[in-house]
Amino acid sequence: MWCLCVLCVLLSPIQGQDTGGHTDVFSSPGSDVLLPLRYNLTIDKDNKKCDQFIWRYNSFQISRQRTDCYLNVYNYTGFSNYKIWEGGNLTLRNITRNNSGNYTVIVRKGGDEVFTHNYNLHVQDPVSVPLLYVSCLPDGGSNISCRIITGSDPSVSITVNGDLLVNSPSSRTTGDVNEVSVLVDSPGPWDITCSVRNRVSDNETRKTGENCPVPPSVPVLVGWCLHDGRQEVSCSVEYGSDLIFSLSGNRTLLENVRKYHKRVNVTLPSSGSWDVHCSVRNNLGMKNKTETFQACPVPPSHPVLKVSCLQDGGSELSCSVEKGTGLVFSLTVNGESLKNVTKQEKSINVILSSSGPWDIHCSVTNNLGKENKTETLECSVPVSVPILNVSCHHDGSVRGFCSVEVGTDVSYTWTVNGEIITWNTDPNLTINSSEFTSGAINFSCSVENSISRGQSNVTNIDCGDPCSPCLRNSIIGGSVALIVTIIALCIASYYMDHNRRED
Repeated sequence: MWCLCVLCVLLSPIQGQDTGGHTDVFSSPGSDVLLPLRYNLTIDKDNKKCDQFIWRYNSFQISRQRTDCYLNVYNYTGFSNYKIWEGGNLTLRNITRNNSGNYTVIVRKGGDEVFTHNYNLHVQDPVSVPLLYVSCLPDGGSNISCRIITGSDPSVSITVNGDLLVNSPSSRTTGDVNEVSVLVDSPGPWDITCSVRNRVSDNETRKTGENCPVPPSVPVLVGWCLHDGRQEVSCSVEYGSDLIFSLSGNRTLLENVRKYHKRVNVTLPSSGSWDVHCSVRNNLGMKNKTETFQACPVPPSHPVLKVSCLQDGGSELSCSVEKGTGLVFSLTVNGESLKNVTKQEKSINVILSSSGPWDIHCSVTNNLGKENKTETLECSVPVSVPILNVSCHHDGSVRGFCSVEVGTDVSYTWTVNGEIITWNTDPNLTINSSEFTSGAINFSCSVENSISRGQSNVTNIDCGDPCSPCLRNSIIGGSVALIVTIIALCIASYYMDHNRRED
């Protein structure tokens, strides 16, 4: 708030004619106001020679100094809070609205009017702190109003995001309440300042970050390819607030999320063509958009080389990839280029006249990358039916040997009592028979390579306890020796007793 310094109306005293001069003075209730004479009076009280001055309020005379230097102050009934000073100045103390009006001072010298000045005193109530309201509209705009409860003749300014939208005297509404409104159709947030002032005070109210819900605009779908062949899709809107995005691809929900910004991105879970639907909504409405995105190029995966034997003694060589689009295959065998071809399929095959071995190099390329594979291979021979041999040993172990007559790159799988216990490239198996308490043990083995598989018959073996025959023989031998010894002792005792009797 600011108050007018009433002494600012005090101008330097002048000498001469100022007839019709005018000064507006503004002050608030309760203030003291000094209205200066602004003329150098001649005052000679000793000789009683003084310039004559008269103060009038509107049409009423409130004081007069005669030429004999005698000052008359009249008892004006409209108000009494004033004083006339010897120098001719008029002071109003603790003013009220009743003091508003026109004050005129006249100076006469020798009967002639030499000076006249008018003061128009305006007593204004200070303006209150303005009340700032933001009312949201259905289209996302707002009605911004600035309301002043008290204050005389206020002027109002409304600034939004640094732009002055209103700068005018307010319009009076109900009672003493003054209000100014402005429509804003741009989307928030807004920094709003409402400033109000009159000639005796000013005030302002600010609000920052004000925002109204904005309905979403029509979404825009944009997609781009990733290095791995998948696509990333962006759904965005130009405007909208407190948005919920829902995205689906090929009728599968991919994303359903609330966003405080105006964009959401999703990565489509696989390569290929996608029908993408984006829905954007808030409390004010919903907008939709559907676009079809064609398949993106897919970089090649790592090549796989395979060789298969043919009945005529030759072989078939293949180079393949799991994924990739627009592929160029280059195949070199023993340093000789056999193929360099573009294919939509993911493999190439060549027929070789022998069973190898060969030094093979396969290169697969497209615009996104290149993959290579180099191996030394020969034709794989199908495995024959395996022959299984199982034997017991004195250390308690059981040993199996699974053999094949023909076959290359063979892997062996062992099954004991119906349970697979190992898978490796070793045709031998050794186990401890004590781990199997049921007595007989069932063995089988299977063999395989990249082109065939064989299964042996099931073999049953019961090794028992390796020490049982020894223990049985020891018991029988000991029993026989004990019987022989007892018989010998009985015969010897008989003859000894018979000889004593004869003596």
